[in-house]
Amino acid sequence: ARRGDPATVRTAIARKADVNLAQVDGTTALHWAVERDDLETVDLLLSAGARVAARTREGVTPLQLAAINGSAPMLDRLLKAGADPNASLTAGGDTALMMAARTGKTDAIRVLAEAGHNIHGKESWGGTTPLMWAVSEGHGEAASALIAAGADVNARSHYVAAANGRGFEGRTPLASRTDGKAEEFASGWLTPLMLAARQGDIALTRILVGAGADVDGAAGDGKTALALAIFNGNYEVASFLVDNAADDNKADA
Repeated sequence: ARRGDPATVRTAIARKADVNLAQVDGTTALHWAVERDDLETVDLLLSAGARVAARTREGVTPLQLAAINGSAPMLDRLLKAGADPNASLTAGGDTALMMAARTGKTDAIRVLAEAGHNIHGKESWGGTTPLMWAVSEGHGEAASALIAAGADVNARSHYVAAANGRGFEGRTPLASRTDGKAEEFASGWLTPLMLAARQGDIALTRILVGAGADVDGAAGDGKTALALAIFNGNYEVASFLVDNAADDNKADA
C-alpha cells in the first residue's frame, strides 16, 4: 500500500493477510493508501475489513489524511465506510471540514457538508470555523461553497485579552468571553469579513458582504473591518466598505 501496488495488496488479502496490522507507530495499510490518494487500494482494504477509524500513535486517522489532501472521492469512500464526519482529528479539535477548507477544494467541502458535517463547528483553541479557514487561506470558491451550505458569516473567533501580551505568540484565547466589551491591545473576536479586510482580499470581502456579513462589528481591540483594512494599508477594501456603507445609508433614507 505504501508503494502504491494494489496488485500485491490484492494478493496479500487473498492469502488472508491481516489488513489491520499496524507499524510500530500505528500506521496501517489504509493510512498509506489514503495518504497516496490510491482509491483502488483503499477499496480493496475497506472490502477486506480495514478499520476506517484506525489511529496512529500521534492520533492520525485516514479521514484526516484525506481531508488534508482535499480529496473528495477519498472522503466519500471513508464516510460511506463509517468514518465520523464530525470527529475531532487533532488536539485542538480540528475537523475534516476545517482541513478541507484550508485546501480550498470545493468538492471535498460539498462531500463533507452533505455527509452531515457541522458547518458551524469551531476548533477548540482559537474558535476558528471552516469559513474562517477558507477566508484566511484566500479560497474564494471554498468560502462561497461553505456559505451556500449555511456557514455563519458573522461567527467570531475567541477573544484574546490584552493582559496576554499583544504581539507574543502562544497567547491563549478566552472561549467564554461574551460581554462584547472591546479592550485596547486585545485581539481576537475576528469574523470572516475582518480576516478578509485585514488581508486586503477584495474578492472575499465582496463575497462576504454580499452574503450579509456585519460590516460594523468590532474585533477584540475595537477595530471594525474598515479599520482593519485601513490599518493594514488595504485601501481598495476600505474604499469598497465605505461605498457599501454609503449605499446602505441611501437605501435606508
